Amino acid sequence: MTDEPGERRNEHDLARRNRLAKALRDNLKRRKSQSRGRADAPAEVAAGPDAGVAPADCSRPAVVDGDL
Repeated sequence: MTDEPGERRNEHDLARRNRLAKALRDNLKRRKSQSRGRADAPAEVAAGPDAGVAPADCSRPAVVDGDL
């Protein structure tokens, strides 16, 4: 270790930067791997199970207990 507080802080900052850089590299690798997996799959599977489903009909107001 060092005797000066400034150097200790620099070591801490350097370690933090290294951890962040490693996390970013790992994240990028994971995203690229997932992207390659989706590129190989058919369009329906890659888009997800709810891709072609329309949202619920919102044109009619919901029935409230007082309306009955």
